[in-house]
Amino acid sequence: MDPYVGKYLEPYIWRFRHYIRSDWKEGYLDANSLSHPHRELIVESMRSKPNINTMLELGTGNGINLIRLSEYFPQKKYIGIDINKKAILDGLEYIKVHDIPNINLYADNIFAIKKMESLSVDYMLTDAVLMYIDRGDLRTLFTEMLRISKTGFLLCEQASSGNVYVDHCHWRHDYKAILTNMDAVKRCT
Repeated sequence: MDPYVGKYLEPYIWRFRHYIRSDWKEGYLDANSLSHPHRELIVESMRSKPNINTMLELGTGNGINLIRLSEYFPQKKYIGIDINKKAILDGLEYIKVHDIPNINLYADNIFAIKKMESLSVDYMLTDAVLMYIDRGDLRTLFTEMLRISKTGFLLCEQASSGNVYVDHCHWRHDYKAILTNMDAVKRCT
């Protein structure tokens, strides 16, 4: 599929994924997923940033990364945004059942951060979401992320070194080059 067609198709697939696949939740909010090794890398990144009090995750799904972070850093405040309302509702139910008061989840497009105030969160996270964003939109998103984040962001993404390429409708960006060209690489992990 053409990646530019995917740019418009992917948001609908993610928004209505629960209608497309009945097993869409498998692997999203279970013990195996909570303990996935890449989540420990996210935890370690936060551990190295003790002055972070608020974190915003774009493309949070059901908030699983934020739930994991909350286990280690319950004093911090977490906000998650995802386009899939059903995933957000599942996450909110989990948060309610497990009494996790420091996580707020919202169903919206990640570009809704344009409405947020400048420097309104300490740190931001993306995890396997930027592969659905084309290069032009990625620059726009990074500009907004840099505007609202006080200290930068962590990108837990598949990346390329050098050229941007597409694999099965998933973009592989050279994030370091893009951010360097934006004069922003010092603020990001």
